[in-house]
Amino acid sequence: MAYIFHGTTTAGQVEVVSPGKIYRQARVLSLDGADMVFVRGDGIDPAAPFEDCEVIPAVIGFVIVRLRNDPDGDSEVRILSPNAPVAYSVKFFT
Repeated sequence: MAYIFHGTTTAGQVEVVSPGKIYRQARVLSLDGADMVFVRGDGIDPAAPFEDCEVIPAVIGFVIVRLRNDPDGDSEVRILSPNAPVAYSVKFFT
């Protein structure tokens, strides 16, 4: 069964989305394309120069990221839009 979360980023702040259980992948969807979105699924905050991040350009679009689960067993995605709030959706799945 999938877990779906909807939210809006705060510009320049990392958003952490966790379903509270283990999933293998997540689809992160930018719903409005208001800014670039940087995404990580390995428990590390997206940060400049963003070399190890998946990137959604400032368009309506998505990326699928593989998740590395922490020792406690929870999956998480970390999302950053550096300049403007972005409406997003995260779907966790196996």
